[in-house]
Parts: sequence; structure tokens; C-alpha cells
Amino acid sequence: MNPTDRINRLTAPASHRSSPLVLHAWAGLANRMLGIVSTIERCRETDRPVWIVWFRNRRRFNARFSDLFEPMQAPGVALRESSPLDVLSFGAPRWRENGKIPFLAQRLLFGRANVCYPDECYRCARNRLLPDVFGRTDRTVLLFAGCDLNPRVASSDGRQKELHSLFRPSPSILAEIDALASSFAGTRCIGVHVRRGDHAHAIRHSPVEAFEARMDALLASNEADSFFLATDDSAVRDRLAPRYGSRLLFRDGSSDRSTLAGMRGAVVDLWTLSRCARLLASSGSTFAPTAAALGGIPCEPVLPPAP
Repeated sequence: MNPTDRINRLTAPASHRSSPLVLHAWAGLANRMLGIVSTIERCRETDRPVWIVWFRNRRRFNARFSDLFEPMQAPGVALRESSPLDVLSFGAPRWRENGKIPFLAQRLLFGRANVCYPDECYRCARNRLLPDVFGRTDRTVLLFAGCDLNPRVASSDGRQKELHSLFRPSPSILAEIDALASSFAGTRCIGVHVRRGDHAHAIRHSPVEAFEARMDALLASNEADSFFLATDDSAVRDRLAPRYGSRLLFRDGSSDRSTLAGMRGAVVDLWTLSRCARLLASSGSTFAPTAAALGGIPCEPVLPPAP
């Protein structure tokens, strides 16, 4: 069955008023979740079905949806793991990875005006604009969404319910989340997300020293009993552990997104952060704000004190 036939199979029944939107699910965990949930929110406004193709990247996101979550069950939404044919039909056109072959396929399947590529999607998100493809409800369109396209509801109860409905961690991952959260149940545990890696903005604007100062202040004011630390840099954990001793909790295991263990760990970290009383976030990272949306809790970006 060719890609066009598979798109047509998802064409809405008579109860739907709009043609399907095909969503290429990509980016990191939090941005991928935000791209999916915000697209579904927008499409529900026009009763538009959403077909999600979940792409796995062996270097940056090495996990299938089914490796992390229970099957997605939502009216008007279908999700499937990408196949080799999908990579050529719906993949992001890049010279080094695929010789931009998907660009030709997408021209044939959709037409240029009916595809919103990653750069355009980010530009719309930064400027709080809705990509034009959402307005083309009479045509099947392709959207590369790796960011929040509906920030107006980011902290609403509706967003919290939608996230929990769409993304349900697998039983084994949920058991690990429950075990970690039980270790600080009933206490004032503050979640701390220190993003390092290749995130230059977070490293520059949220240095570890700023986290230490804020954590020390929360302890001094008796606003915190303990901290749950999530980080992609073991050096951060090694630095903070002696300083806070038994007051610092964290998940043991890999944070390498090129491994399945690291990806499962990312889900554990995200959901465990959502069980904390409040969050301290790295500037520019969506990880802690997504956890805050899951938990319906406050989230504070950590910045150095003004000079």
C-alpha cells in the first residue's frame, strides 16, 4: 500500500468535517509531547482527524512510542511507528541523511503549500502564530511539529488532562515512577531540572551556581524538605550530591537518549518531576514546564541574580 492510500484510509468518516492532518512526531521527549498535544487541541477546533507518525532517531531519540507508553487512545487520532517507506515519504528532507528525497515525495503527495517544515513550525511558535496548514481543512496536509503550537492553554486544566490521556507510561515505567515518588510523598520535595548537554541557552542562563543559590534559599526559608534532581549531566549530580546529602533524590541509570534505557529514564524523570510540589527549571528548556503541566504545579526558571 503506497503512502497516499494509507493517508486516504485515515480520511475522516462522515462525522468529520475536515481532511486529515499528518503529523511527523519528532524532537526531544517534552517538545515531541507538546507538538502532539497542541496539534490535537488545534485540530479538535475544526473536527479534524490527526494521523501521527512516530519517528525514532537512533542518536537523539532511540525509542518507539510503544517502548515508552501505552497505546494512544483518543477520538479522531491514530498513531503508528514509522516504517522505512514513511522515512522517505514523511521524513524531514536533509541532504546528509536522505539526499532530500522526501522533499520530492512530499511535493507529489501534498504539494508545497500543504507542508509545514520544522523551521517554519518553530517560527510560528516563537511568534505565537498558527501554521497556515491548519487552515487548509479541505486538503490532507503534513506538519512537522516539535514545539507547542497552542501556548494559550499550556497551563490549563484541559492541557493537563490531555497530556495524561494521550501519554500513559508503560506499566514497568510507571512502577519506577511510583517508587521514586513514594520516597518523598508527604514532604515538600522540590523538583530540579538542570539541562546541560548541547543546550547552550540553558547552560549560559541557568548555571549550576544559580541552582545552588535557589536551593539553599528554599532550605533556609523552610520551603523545602528535599529535592528531586533530573539532569542529563552526571557531573551535575556528582556536584550537588555532597552538598545536599540525603536531601537530594535522583534516578540511578542512563540519561543517554541514544539508548532505550536513557529514553525510559527520561520518561521516569519527567513524570517524577510532575509529582513534586513545585519545579526549578533550566531557562529555555521545555522539560520542566511540561512536567509542571502534567502535575498542575508551579514552575520557576532559575536565573543568576541581577548584578
